[in-house]
Amino acid sequence: MNGPTIDGDSDWGSLKLGSVGSEYAVSEVKEYPDDSEKLFTITLNVYGSGSGNSKISLRGQAASFLWDDVEPSWIEYTGPTTKTWKYVQIKVEWKA
Repeated sequence: MNGPTIDGDSDWGSLKLGSVGSEYAVSEVKEYPDDSEKLFTITLNVYGSGSGNSKISLRGQAASFLWDDVEPSWIEYTGPTTKTWKYVQIKVEWKA
């Protein structure tokens, strides 16, 4: 099963979520040029006859981390949020 795709503006590019598990997928850890304040706006699209409930989470910090590290902690995305992160990762969890 392939995971969903997350697209951003031209400064961000695209983050494709790989298939990590049957109920979730995560992006690579994305590095920005600096840890200045950034507004994160994430939109989840369901294509075709897709349905179900999905939860988007993100995490980040000024220091580098690996895609499968326990820290930093995931926070549920509930709307546009401003963070001062240099490194960012996104996760989508879904249920049919």
